[in-house]
Amino acid sequence: MKKTILIMSAFSLTILVIASCKQKSNMQVEETVEYRVDYSSANHASISCKMDGKDVENGSSVKKGSILVFTLEPQENYEADEWNIEGNTLTQGGNKGERTCTIKVTSDVVVTCKIKCLLEDGFDFTTGVGVLDGIIFKMKDIPAAKDETLGNEMEETDNKAHKVTLDAFTISETEITQELYKKVMGKNPSVCKEGKIEGEVTEKRPVDYVTWTECIAFCNRLTQMMPGLGNTYCVYYSDPELKNIYTEEDATALIEPHANWSRKGFRLPTSNEWEWAARGGVKNEYWAGTGDEKKVGDYAWIDTNSGHTTHEVAKKLPNGYGLYDMSGNVVERCWDWYTETISTDPSTNPHGPKTGDMKVARGGGAGLEFDSATVTHIICISPGHHIWFAGFRIVQNK
Repeated sequence: MKKTILIMSAFSLTILVIASCKQKSNMQVEETVEYRVDYSSANHASISCKMDGKDVENGSSVKKGSILVFTLEPQENYEADEWNIEGNTLTQGGNKGERTCTIKVTSDVVVTCKIKCLLEDGFDFTTGVGVLDGIIFKMKDIPAAKDETLGNEMEETDNKAHKVTLDAFTISETEITQELYKKVMGKNPSVCKEGKIEGEVTEKRPVDYVTWTECIAFCNRLTQMMPGLGNTYCVYYSDPELKNIYTEEDATALIEPHANWSRKGFRLPTSNEWEWAARGGVKNEYWAGTGDEKKVGDYAWIDTNSGHTTHEVAKKLPNGYGLYDMSGNVVERCWDWYTETISTDPSTNPHGPKTGDMKVARGGGAGLEFDSATVTHIICISPGHHIWFAGFRIVQNK
């Protein structure tokens, strides 16, 4: 009898232990249920996520029932438009136009937010701000140059020291971005559009792999599309009589453009205009923004810090005129034909030689060494040639 009781007691104990383990196991599963959190915004804004005041990284997992607070940080002249929140219980915010929303996690979470531009499309000559379908670009004032010395005696003969006089003009604050080029031309030819870089927006990298003639066509097309400008502002023509506006078809056929220099539409800078702007009002800075070789990386994406790819514009420090990436990122195409021996005679608003085989490019690039990124160095590229680190920026007459 005692033996039987011991067996039954042991059996009962086993059942209790097993039941207890199962209960504990069920509790553990309940406590460790986690769901993935993904969030993103359109260009021109960023979204952050916090839980109990601590950052929650995009793509991470949190426990069921967690309370998450999402905050939109739009860039200047942009605002929250509409939230799209999937897989959760919304507890606060998230309404149209609000910058925050708070949710209780009940499943995988996907949070996105559309934004809207607060500025109307058009170009303001007073502020230099242009808006095209929500994409904003800015033109910066560059003062006139009166008998200023450009070039350098230490350079090759293609840019020896010479005196120039230049009218005041405006130049784009950044290189033309992939998003603006695509909006204007309907395509993005860039090589450097694949792969993401943390903290950067791919569409805000400079457009690359464009020919010189495609840059010319872009200038005209942007001028035509911009409310407040139009055909009468276009600078470039396909005929010397200046009757036929230069088009993308002309660019593809590599037709040589002719310029009406009195027009106030967008155009490429001349080589001297580019250098005058790159110097930033300082005569002794070797690179755009600095004369210290050790600080070049603070101002320029070059072969040693770029990872051999271009980067979002305006991530480095600007020069004295507030211009970004004048050294590095992409080589910037200019109007002038290249010559091995530049004239050292004083000149006013020079446009370079009338003919040639190669076109001038300036500023170095992500695939080039630091000495190619100086404000005086000149690179020459065929007008019909594509290069992965070659792009451009635009100017306007004042």
